[in-house]
Amino acid sequence: MLNKILELRKIQGKSRKFIGALTTELIRTELLKQRFNVSNRDVFIEGIPNELDLLIVQAGKNLKEKIFYSPDDILVVFEIKFRGAYGEKQKNSIKEIFDNIKRKNENIECIINTIFIKFFLASNSLE
Repeated sequence: MLNKILELRKIQGKSRKFIGALTTELIRTELLKQRFNVSNRDVFIEGIPNELDLLIVQAGKNLKEKIFYSPDDILVVFEIKFRGAYGEKQKNSIKEIFDNIKRKNENIECIINTIFIKFFLASNSLE
């Protein structure tokens, strides 16, 4: 999966929106292969104003308008970051969103999935 992301990143460039969407879609595809009932990307839970990257929904439950789910139908919420959370403000924002979700249904598992790659640049001056 990582190789595919890096390959398409070379073609499309370093757009954060593109890389985020691509990473989420590839994770979604893998979850579908494992036969999970997975939402589309960028969905909402009733009573939560924030857009969510991906959900695993109880089998047999249907979404409303292709992007809107009842909190009682959700098993797992994924927040997906290609290069991790970028600072305290973003971490606190994600925690607040997850806390709001748990208030709607304490049984929902909230997961941050990060793919963090550190690139090292070799320099002849370091010899």
